[in-house]
Amino acid sequence: MKRLLLFFILHSFFHKTNAQTIEQKINVFAKSFIHALATENIDSMIALKPSPAIWRSLMPAETKKMSDNDINKAVNSNEKFIIDFNNIIQSAKDEKVNLKALTFTDAKFGESIMDGKILSVEIKYKYLVKDEVIFSLTIVEYQNKYYLYDILMSYQIFKRYYFNR
Repeated sequence: MKRLLLFFILHSFFHKTNAQTIEQKINVFAKSFIHALATENIDSMIALKPSPAIWRSLMPAETKKMSDNDINKAVNSNEKFIIDFNNIIQSAKDEKVNLKALTFTDAKFGESIMDGKILSVEIKYKYLVKDEVIFSLTIVEYQNKYYLYDILMSYQIFKRYYFNR
């Protein structure tokens, strides 16, 4: 009986600790993501992406013959990523959204691949009092930290959420 009670106490503790860690990691990531958008500088956003060393660790066979420059071009600063970044910036300008005023409120995790190393997530931000926006992203988890992999559905994102109406 004592062993069973000890098991439940330990299980509860580790489950709660793991949930807190996930919450802390996504909080740090979400704030870094919106800060990178607010700078309107693509290099700030690319800094949130995994380094070539991380990609090599996660996908050794796929990156074996690639240089760091090849990895950066193919994954970290590819044309789609740059377009997605610019779409968000343009949508904010079109809808007169001050990106610095977005506040992280929640994250909802979806499916994952590669044994949970690549995850889909929806990150919700509040804007001023009444508006909110949800960014659909794919992130990479590596050594207890989240990195940006991809931005999904970026086109006219603020218009789709009926900002300032």
